[in-house]
Amino acid sequence: MTGVGDSKRQQGNLVLLVAALLFAVLVLPRVLEDDKGAGGAPAALAAATKGAPTARLPTGFPTVRGLPADPRQTPGRTPSGSDSRPGGSVPTPVRDPRADAFAAVAHKGTCLNAWQTGTERGSGWNTDIPRAVDCDADSAFVRVAGVNATNCPISDPGVTSWRYREVELCLERQFRKGQCFLVSRSGGTENSPRYSANLFTWIDCDAARIPASFDSLLAVTGVYRAPADVRAGACARVANDRTYYWYWVAHNDTTLVCATHPNR
Repeated sequence: MTGVGDSKRQQGNLVLLVAALLFAVLVLPRVLEDDKGAGGAPAALAAATKGAPTARLPTGFPTVRGLPADPRQTPGRTPSGSDSRPGGSVPTPVRDPRADAFAAVAHKGTCLNAWQTGTERGSGWNTDIPRAVDCDADSAFVRVAGVNATNCPISDPGVTSWRYREVELCLERQFRKGQCFLVSRSGGTENSPRYSANLFTWIDCDAARIPASFDSLLAVTGVYRAPADVRAGACARVANDRTYYWYWVAHNDTTLVCATHPNR
């Protein structure tokens, strides 16, 4: 048996149901319509749509914790168009003193205080840095005959070349009486050996030891204008000179160099 209280509760539930239906049919569609007209997605959908951009997300590069906001500032990368050096300055190239020295003396007619020691495969220079000297000085051992010359006559016993990087010096030996140079025996007899010489070597005439590539040393006794035909007596210093001499014709057959053992 249903009482009066139960009847009233049923009427109240019916009223709530009718009100909910009216709200769903009449009010809710208008709210959704207004949200769409404002250019945004429904609030309930905007917060829950995974992986899709929303009107409320900021534009530009996203900030990820532990990384720079601007990927162009990633460590190890230089922003394009900028210089990573302090002040954007270009570093000064390191100077090469030897290259500078070669360039400074690379002029035809320059005399150098340079000679070969005979210690490196029979040659080897006394210095890495060529130094210009007065051509009348005793230390003027060679003269620059050409620079980067394609016709440097290195087969001439009085001519050689000396190169460093882009500069090649064609050098002409400046012979002076009393200078000693190194020789190697190339034939002959015990009393009259034949010698081949490196005329660009210079050694103390009283040296107790000589480089292993050589057998002996000779001293220049005279430098003359070369005759067309070198005959016996061409190197004689006195009448009836009985000294045994060796000689070389250098400088394109224009210079006769006479030599003998020191102190003879």
